[in-house]
Amino acid sequence: MPVVPTTVRTFSSSDRAAAFWRLYWGRGAKTLELPVVASVRDTDDRVVFNRRTIVTAGAPLADGWRSADYRLDLPLAEFVPGEFLLRLEAQPPGSLAVVRQVRFTVR
Repeated sequence: MPVVPTTVRTFSSSDRAAAFWRLYWGRGAKTLELPVVASVRDTDDRVVFNRRTIVTAGAPLADGWRSADYRLDLPLAEFVPGEFLLRLEAQPPGSLAVVRQVRFTVR
C-alpha cells in the first residue's frame, strides 16, 4: 500500500492528509475506466470541494481481476476550521454506485 494508514481524523490546516482507495474490476469488466467523484461537505451540507477523476484499471492479475489505486491529497489549507465529510463515489456503468465516506476535522 503506497500510504501509511491512520485513524487520525483531526488535522491542522498545515498538515498533509490524503485519501487512498484501491478499486477492483472483475473478470470481463465492460469498461476499464471508472469515474471517481470526491467531494467534501461542511456541517451546513455545502460542497466546499469537488473533483472528478477518471481511474483506469491496470493489467490483469493472475486471477483475471484488475485494480487501480486512487489517491486524493486533501487541500486542508483551503478549508476553514470545522467538521467535514469526505465522500468518494465510483459509478461503474450499469451498476450501483460504490461509496465510501469519512468525517474529519480541521483545526
